[in-house]
Amino acid sequence: MRGSHPLILVADTESGHARFGNPLTPLIQNWGYTMLFGSAFIICGVQLAAFHLLAHVFGETIGFTDGRLWNWVRQRRVLEPCLAAGCALALAGTAGSVWSLFVWAQTGPAVIETRLSIAIPSVTLLAVGVQTMFSGFLLALIVMQGRVVTPA
Repeated sequence: MRGSHPLILVADTESGHARFGNPLTPLIQNWGYTMLFGSAFIICGVQLAAFHLLAHVFGETIGFTDGRLWNWVRQRRVLEPCLAAGCALALAGTAGSVWSLFVWAQTGPAVIETRLSIAIPSVTLLAVGVQTMFSGFLLALIVMQGRVVTPA
């Protein structure tokens, strides 16, 4: 069998039988689902990383953890870099979304693969950009609050 892997037994969903082959073949054929779930994992990962950073910095401001990260963050401007990075990501996502609409207008509703390959990464960039901007706002608020009331 051409393209099959001889050592892996895979359940064939179409026939209901087991066969030898590549377990990634359905994922490769259904690349839209792979892109969609990859996008969701990226968005959730960025959100979890931002939550970790914000919780750690806040914990340091009220004295729950050591102050190494807090001292580093307090000495830097945090709002402007987060806003710049978030705006760049959101603008790239918006530009990709507009491009996807132009591709849709040119190709019509029949060719969905081209539009999805542009739209899914664009929406991911847009969501990550907005998350970065709002995380920067919250981090700046924590830093301003920590400068007013210094932890003991």
